[in-house]
Amino acid sequence: LASSVTWIRSTADQPWQTMPAPPLIQAEPDAPPQVRVWPGKTFQTIDGFGGCFNELGWAALGKASQADRENVMSALFSDNGCAFTMGRLPIGASDFALDWYSLDETPGDLELKDFSIARDEKSLIPFVKAAMAVRPTLRCWGSAWSPPAWMKTNNSYSKGSIKWEPSILRSY
Repeated sequence: LASSVTWIRSTADQPWQTMPAPPLIQAEPDAPPQVRVWPGKTFQTIDGFGGCFNELGWAALGKASQADRENVMSALFSDNGCAFTMGRLPIGASDFALDWYSLDETPGDLELKDFSIARDEKSLIPFVKAAMAVRPTLRCWGSAWSPPAWMKTNNSYSKGSIKWEPSILRSY
């Protein structure tokens, strides 16, 4: 059993260090787990739990009744539900967008003069506001899934990679 486990430890100074596997014993399926807790020692701090806001999620909730949508939001964000306290916002499309898009579709617009969140104002922002109606202290962060296609080597949202050019990297 222990030979099938790889134990990895990462620190700021030594990321991805393979460690000796911890001792493991086969447990009976109905036996309670053996967990050792040191209440006087903090190993890590968890900032919160949550998920990712996306267009498909809001589109699905848009097909639900108002009461059902409120029940879902409560189940996710209220203290009586999952109590999510964090959310990721895709900057541009993610795999769960209605289709591929970025916040600046103008090829060569390195100054981002055409940068716009107009599309996000239709689904992502209302989704976040609905969550914040349940959990006003919700914390969010933005994370890009893909650069605009015009910033990529294959001019496509699928596959390819960002063009490693100083002007593209600065703009991105």
